[in-house]
Amino acid sequence: MPKLNLEQWYSLLEVQKLTGIKSRQYIAKYINEGKLLAIQTGVSGTRVRYAVKGEWVKEFMERYKKGLVRGKQYSKEEAKALLEEAIRNLK
Repeated sequence: MPKLNLEQWYSLLEVQKLTGIKSRQYIAKYINEGKLLAIQTGVSGTRVRYAVKGEWVKEFMERYKKGLVRGKQYSKEEAKALLEEAIRNLK
């Protein structure tokens, strides 16, 4: 399994490799359900492209391994980071 860099941005394919989750569709499902924080970077045909920060992958995996993914959405830190990133993108 590749090493996770907390400051790096990852594609869904890279997140799939880092987490060992079977498919990108599962990861996209977690994003759409609000269980994994990600920023939409574009659309290619019918596919939505996402970027996921390493620290968000780490926090998600900690919850995933403990079986807490189903009941919890974003942490305060994840929500704050998402809002700050969105504000920076508006400028």
